[in-house]
Amino acid sequence: KTSMASKNLFQNIVTGALLACAAMVAVSMVHREFFTPAQDGILTGQHVANWKDLAANRTPATGTAASPVTILDFSDYECPFCKSLEGKLRTLAAQQPGVIKIVRYEFPLTLAHPHAYEAALAGKCAAKQGVVGAFQTVVYQNNAKLGTLNWRDLAASAQVPNLDQFASCIAQKELASEVDADMAQGQRLGFTSTPMLVINGDVVSGDQSKETHAALVKRYAKG
Repeated sequence: KTSMASKNLFQNIVTGALLACAAMVAVSMVHREFFTPAQDGILTGQHVANWKDLAANRTPATGTAASPVTILDFSDYECPFCKSLEGKLRTLAAQQPGVIKIVRYEFPLTLAHPHAYEAALAGKCAAKQGVVGAFQTVVYQNNAKLGTLNWRDLAASAQVPNLDQFASCIAQKELASEVDADMAQGQRLGFTSTPMLVINGDVVSGDQSKETHAALVKRYAKG
């Protein structure tokens, strides 16, 4: 009986090991199906079919309607990774004029960042006057001080033309519905963190290296 029990135990161990190996092989095959080594850990495998619609009728921070690469940037002004990414993307866009169109979607993580929603609202109010990229840069440069700085002063630094109109827009929360709509769009896409990018429809997670983003832009620019 002891010998039989030992034999059964051995068989169970072998069977378990084989099943574990089979599972690992299956995961590896699925992994290779969706990712190339250069994309590993970058592309999520998610594709947003209506990405062109999401980019339409919004003032881009860089680029034009004809730019071959469109980046939808779901971001939070208090997120340090978003600050890092903004600088990398802006540099990359400057190095390739006309190639990259960056369209911002406000996605403030309000539970973690107490000033992010108001910052998003301020961004919408600046964009209402046609100031997008410059205001984003100024806010990110000061994102560790949000809550202590005056929005009007930041708007003046970004050369928002009508500061009274800008201040009123924030005080009256005129564009809160637009911030809420951006957040809802990110939630529909399943986003729970920032930064999240949608590059020509493909979802890219997190703040990657400048070289990684450059490689992705090159890939999409070629079509």
